[in-house]
Amino acid sequence: MTERATLSDNPGSGTPRATYRLQLDSRLGFTEVRRLLSYFDRLGISHLYTSPFLEARSGSPHGYDVTDHNAFNPELGSEADFDELAAGLASRDMGLILDFVANHMGVGKADNNRWQDVLEWGEASPFAGFFDIDWHSPNALLRGKVLLPFLGQSYGKVLEGGELQLGFDASQGSFAVSYFDHLFPVAPRHYARILSGVSSNILSGSARSELAELSAAFRTLRTAGLSGRRQREVRQRAEALKEQLASLAQGMPEVKEQIERAVALHNGGPGQHANCLRLHRLLQKQAYRLSWWRVASDNINYRRFFDINDLVTIRTERAEVFDNIHRLVLRLIAEGKLHGLRIDHIDGLSDPRHYCEKLRNAAASRESGGDSLYLVVEKILAHGEVLRTDWPVAGTTGYEVLNRINSLFVEPASENVLQTFYHQLTGMGESFDETLASAKRQVIDHLLASDIQVLSNLFSRLAESNWHTRDFTLASLRRALAEIIVSLPVYRTYVDPRGCGASDRHEIHQAISSTKKRNPLINNELLDFIRGVLTTDLARSRSGFNRNQVIRIAMKFQQYSGPIMAKSLEDTAFYRHMVLASLNEVGGDPRHFGTSMEDFHRFIDERGKQWPHAMITTATHDSKRGEDVRARLNALTEIPELWRRKVEEWISLNGCHRVSVDAVDAPVRNDEYLLYQTLAGSIPMEWVGSASYDSSFPDTAALDDYRQRIEGYMIKAVREAKLNSSWAHPNQTYEEALSSFVSGILEPGGVFLKSLLEFMQVLGPLGALNGLAQTALKFTLPGVPDLYQGTELWDLNLVDPDNRRPVDYGVREQMLRQLSESADGNRDGLVAELANGWPDGRIKLYVTWQLLELRRRHPGLFLHGSYEPVHIHGDNSHGLCAFARHYHDQCLLTVVPCLCKTGAAKAGRLTAAGLYEGAGVSLKAVNDHQQWHNLFTGDQITAEANGELAVSDLLAKFPVAVLHSGIPFYE
Repeated sequence: MTERATLSDNPGSGTPRATYRLQLDSRLGFTEVRRLLSYFDRLGISHLYTSPFLEARSGSPHGYDVTDHNAFNPELGSEADFDELAAGLASRDMGLILDFVANHMGVGKADNNRWQDVLEWGEASPFAGFFDIDWHSPNALLRGKVLLPFLGQSYGKVLEGGELQLGFDASQGSFAVSYFDHLFPVAPRHYARILSGVSSNILSGSARSELAELSAAFRTLRTAGLSGRRQREVRQRAEALKEQLASLAQGMPEVKEQIERAVALHNGGPGQHANCLRLHRLLQKQAYRLSWWRVASDNINYRRFFDINDLVTIRTERAEVFDNIHRLVLRLIAEGKLHGLRIDHIDGLSDPRHYCEKLRNAAASRESGGDSLYLVVEKILAHGEVLRTDWPVAGTTGYEVLNRINSLFVEPASENVLQTFYHQLTGMGESFDETLASAKRQVIDHLLASDIQVLSNLFSRLAESNWHTRDFTLASLRRALAEIIVSLPVYRTYVDPRGCGASDRHEIHQAISSTKKRNPLINNELLDFIRGVLTTDLARSRSGFNRNQVIRIAMKFQQYSGPIMAKSLEDTAFYRHMVLASLNEVGGDPRHFGTSMEDFHRFIDERGKQWPHAMITTATHDSKRGEDVRARLNALTEIPELWRRKVEEWISLNGCHRVSVDAVDAPVRNDEYLLYQTLAGSIPMEWVGSASYDSSFPDTAALDDYRQRIEGYMIKAVREAKLNSSWAHPNQTYEEALSSFVSGILEPGGVFLKSLLEFMQVLGPLGALNGLAQTALKFTLPGVPDLYQGTELWDLNLVDPDNRRPVDYGVREQMLRQLSESADGNRDGLVAELANGWPDGRIKLYVTWQLLELRRRHPGLFLHGSYEPVHIHGDNSHGLCAFARHYHDQCLLTVVPCLCKTGAAKAGRLTAAGLYEGAGVSLKAVNDHQQWHNLFTGDQITAEANGELAVSDLLAKFPVAVLHSGIPFYE
């Protein structure tokens, strides 16, 4: 084969050709990734796209709990290790994209120095404004304090149980209270309270006097009411005093011993009330309030990442915060070691557009070469919502296109059949709208109640400032805000100091109108007041309201509505509504069952023109299911009656494994139906490809591993659904019954497992064909294709942590090497072998590699090529998708089967041959191209006299077709 093109041959080389997402951890760090570069390069990847590699919580499985944005995560390697990785990438003309967390940081333990400083100094800390903390809570007990909901039991039980222990660090001259791996510093001003317990008569005269002087000096360290300059002086004085105390304790053992005895007077346990009281009084003086973790949903006074107490949001909109957290990444950009950023959870930021502008400008001022930073955002767009065109980004990470591709493989005509069956089977008669509204109310009332309370307090203070609105009570404002968020159809709006755009105004008006219709008891004037704030109409002059305050509240509202939608939709409703689980995907909408080919082409064309370099993905670390799990479940819509009969059979077969929990069968039917879909979607391909089933297949070890994965997934699913169990209040009895059910039905040699595997002989090939088709689409549609780690083979992963399991790259490297050798020989023999051995995944790897190689050789076609829908007509043309890409004299034609594939396997061979007899591809859109080359089979194809290509010929040897014309692939 010919020498491959390099990144420098790529027109507009700042844009990746293709990215490969890696989930870094202690097993896959900088050194391990460097060793895999030859594989990624051979596969055709231009940019690695990694999970966060900045310093994070020790043992973090994902890296999103960053504790220091300006240091590398030591568990992944040193900066020298990173530099070697960067050099390895550069030597191969490959780039690097980082998943960057600008919204929050990990806190709670002793590994975030900024957070620890806030706990020690409260509002006097230079980092008090770094985190999004409400220091002016209406709750008097939290005024000037931050709530720390990190205790495993109620505060009193933890205190009296002796789990809170005051300690003295003699090397630092400091005191802190420990609770397992948490460390809560004591404010220096209150060291005197501890030192007062030292028995001075035991100490020598000099030690006694020096310690007394230190104690008196610590007592003077007040910061309240002081200017910033004076506060800094107090902090400097405190550090000097700590050094003196450390020197005294280390230099005089008797001093250290007496301090430790004084400390011990604060450490109690059962029956030691006096000690507990001393520690309690000391803690009451601190700038924090320790509490049971369950208190957080009602009382927490800092903004979190969703409802995770130890992920605290930061105020990136502040210049000093922005500059601080971007220092390292901007240096790496300037050094040419980092070429792109994916901004995590962009909706959590106060002003996403302004943030992206600021980041783009900061990067541009540091970039050393001609390539600009590739910048994409993790933005979940509701159905019909579009990314704001004034954001200076390449686009999104691709959730919206993932779901549009997914819809192609869902037969709309099966909706009524599957929906009716679902309602009859489960008794779940409510619509998805009702399910989502119910989930939102539950999240608002229980998980994120404190967030709504913070918003209500802001609106209440604003209302109080004007005599026309002062009678709007806090309770009425809270009820109204909750109902408006329930009615809001999008994650958030993007009102900023410039005002409210037309689309935002429409969404707000729709939410207010819906709230008025559903809630006639809510005061319309109050709703109009809230509308005026959310649209910033009340920020206009002569409104009687403070302009800056109105804008600030409107922008704060937007930061809260997004997490509520995410928790309600993705992490609740998607685990309750199970008509077809493959529709319950991040960025998806189960209310849209399939799509028309016209709508699909229209969406892709518009996205390609507006965001030609946005990512295209079919799997991410946040996916609810692997891409081939979804592909297989989508195939159920082609055989709905067979599926219905099998589920009814399985419910009858498995009745002996159900038990009664609180007078209800466990698992309930909705959970059982999810389980059957999960099994059908995730059964390993090698089991699906087995020609027959006996009691020895699959082997016990493989079945045990699979059963554990399914049990883990189902426990997570019922907790997310929050109906029969939850993360906050696990229902152990129900969960044990569910695990027992899973274990029982998956017993080796069982009747159910035999029936399931027999059914998979039908469903498996349909799903595999869907998987190949969506792979071909991902790599040929306009945009930058992104592979999630390991998905070049079949992706039958479930939601995290299942999809973060280690990837066997040794197997993949060997397969790719063999494919590369075979492709230079008998191509007919190779494609026949791949079609016969499809369960091993080589056929998917082959499609991936061939298309990536084509993109490498002809980047201009994929970066700049037009997108043109191609008409397919004639008998059996339903369910085929075809389009062309044009660039100068080059042309690409993609033809893939999406529906009507019930004969996809013949004698164990994966094929689409004979499924579309009579269907023809019209070449009117590309009438200047008559000679074509089939990328996968190597065949030369000539258009028929009528200017068409017969689909049956295109798919005769291989299940999907990508043709190219005017672009030599081999020399």
